[in-house]
Amino acid sequence: MALSEWAKMYGTLQWIAGFFDGEGTIGAYGKGLTISISQKDRELLDRLQALFGGSIYLRKHKRFPIWVWQIHQARNVAGLAMTLYPLLSQKRQSEIHKALMIWKGRTWPMLTCKHGHPWTPDSTYHYTLKDGSKIRKCRLCHIANEKRRWRAAHPVPRYRKPLEEPMIYPPLRFQRRRYGYINYTWAYATIDGQEYQLGDPYKGLHWSKRALREALTALYAQLATALP
Repeated sequence: MALSEWAKMYGTLQWIAGFFDGEGTIGAYGKGLTISISQKDRELLDRLQALFGGSIYLRKHKRFPIWVWQIHQARNVAGLAMTLYPLLSQKRQSEIHKALMIWKGRTWPMLTCKHGHPWTPDSTYHYTLKDGSKIRKCRLCHIANEKRRWRAAHPVPRYRKPLEEPMIYPPLRFQRRRYGYINYTWAYATIDGQEYQLGDPYKGLHWSKRALREALTALYAQLATALP
């Protein structure tokens, strides 16, 4: 190829790169890649179609119709994108890199399963479905799923705290006093006609059931030791 033809082709690539940088988009949809350029006039898009192929269609717009040139063949899109890559802005380069990585991850064989286990002959199941298509499954993921199903079918009984026996409270009397900004409540229990104070005064207006139970238990133990 002559030097003049190289210069002409490079100038054409620069024009296409500038055109794509301003009006074009690239994206990964499903397992394919798509490059599209939108323009109000069709003349420039016909020139792109003559160079690279693709299709042109008319898209309706609120103000005026827009012509769109598209290429759907993934390998042709990837080749064109990498050809224009050095001539594009950083924003377009990041879009191309992102689209190619998505397309590469969806279409190229994965080295690991979705949980990170490597595809090795020892850790891979191969199945043939009724329609003839072949699929593969991870052996480690299958074992983990089986363990999860077994645990769901055989649940481990949870420990439950035994219920406390209900306590029969003797007649109680409460006496409240206030010292400064703090309320104190004394509790007295009448057992066999004699009144006993339950522990120290409670800081607050009402004794809790737990505090009453503990104070009565301590009082019963004290009375039991005092018996002859």
